[in-house]
Amino acid sequence: MGDVRLTAALALMVGLLVVAAVPASARTDGWTPHPVTAAGFTVSAPDTWVDATRLSPKILDEAKQIPALTAFADLAKRSKAVKLVLVDAGATTVATHYATNMNVVVVPTLGDLRLLRDASVAQLESTGIVFGNVASSYVTLPAGRAVKLRYRARYTTTTPVVSLVQYLLIHHGNSVVMTYTTLPKLGTVYSSVFSQSARSLRFR
Repeated sequence: MGDVRLTAALALMVGLLVVAAVPASARTDGWTPHPVTAAGFTVSAPDTWVDATRLSPKILDEAKQIPALTAFADLAKRSKAVKLVLVDAGATTVATHYATNMNVVVVPTLGDLRLLRDASVAQLESTGIVFGNVASSYVTLPAGRAVKLRYRARYTTTTPVVSLVQYLLIHHGNSVVMTYTTLPKLGTVYSSVFSQSARSLRFR
């Protein structure tokens, strides 16, 4: 149970620091696969999304217009559980001054998917940062059965209310949590992007 709570806590920690199936082995028009070899998975995202876990020249160049990118890069370096951080560095981010993003947390866990769901919902609802209820449902992704959580949260009085979609899976004794975060007003804009990205997840 402790490991399950740790998973939920790590997923929450990532949030606190964040002010149709697409085969991962193939690149679709306008989408790029992001393999994380050490963690054994690949997930895809639109070409405008950059990998903040790697301080490439592109990241450093984009950071000039989107200062939040450096914060995401720091997050990836500080936590070994955070395996991937992708940030939309496209026109929508520049226009809204908010970097819509996704991250993947992988940690060892005990218990089944239901226990992970219950622990994660309880953890979120106890924080006092969630607006309204945490909506949860079971979904089937190409990578396996998952729990989908949807909620809104505000982490501090100086940060905006954000809309989050999380997918929780268990794979080979690890819990895998994919979290997609954007502004509520952009929820419709990114809904299909989040869904398609989640469905692109492949384990090796």
